[in-house]
Amino acid sequence: MPYGAYDRRYYDPANLATVARMLQHVDIRYTDFELCLADVTAEDFVYLDPPYYKQGGFSDFDRYTKFKFRENDQIRLACVCRELDERGVRWALSNSDTPFVRTLYDGYRMETIDARREINLNSGERSIQELLILNYPQPSRNGSPVYRSQTA
Repeated sequence: MPYGAYDRRYYDPANLATVARMLQHVDIRYTDFELCLADVTAEDFVYLDPPYYKQGGFSDFDRYTKFKFRENDQIRLACVCRELDERGVRWALSNSDTPFVRTLYDGYRMETIDARREINLNSGERSIQELLILNYPQPSRNGSPVYRSQTA
């Protein structure tokens, strides 16, 4: 987080300790996503947070490393998600709310999420819409699954 005067606390030692305890039995991997997901099973849950698909200007999210996450990588990721779905693996993925992303994940449940960007040249443009894409049904209040898909 950038330095400055903030009303909210950005370092919480108690919360950090709690998160550390929660992650003790979590497997965190640093590798290509295809290799990382090769051995997941239907007993696993996978959350994917790739570099978001470009929305124009400098909001492309692919300049954080020397490796670019381009359109072909987005397509490859969508294919891997479909393979996971066929294997019975539950997953959730966040990405930009663009026609391209909606096309890649057509048929899956898509929830529009209002997100806030803390770093932005124009403070009036800090709110943006993202997609949370899920391959499992939304539970209803009575416990029965509710299937819902939003398409562009």
